[in-house]
Amino acid sequence: MRSTPALSLEGSFWSFDALVVAPRPAQGDRVPIWIGGSSNAALRIASARGAGLLTAGFAPAQIQELRDRVGPDLPLGVLVWFADGMITAQGETRDANAMAAAYEEAGTDLLVAVLAAGSGPATVITGMEHLIRAARR
Repeated sequence: MRSTPALSLEGSFWSFDALVVAPRPAQGDRVPIWIGGSSNAALRIASARGAGLLTAGFAPAQIQELRDRVGPDLPLGVLVWFADGMITAQGETRDANAMAAAYEEAGTDLLVAVLAAGSGPATVITGMEHLIRAARR
């Protein structure tokens, strides 16, 4: 078993001595980092160094074009808005089950649903319950 190094910091806002972060990542010393964006630079960096590409708001119909740009081997994720059992992306809103199926069929590897901001706790909980039901389809 290898030892976990201790970290120390003396900064303007935080100070600590002999801090150990554990457990270490299961995948070893290389933590997979998904690159976010849709610019040519983001696609280039994700293809060269990223564990995947995470874009925001692409509709299912746009996924194939994006897939053609990044190639078949790079995992592709899309961040979408989720509220009241519906997913919205690029102005298109559909039932979460139908939209999740459309993304899967289009070749998306990861779907990140963001709950509508400014919602109260009860609304967020209800939204999460809708999302869990949609994921279990």
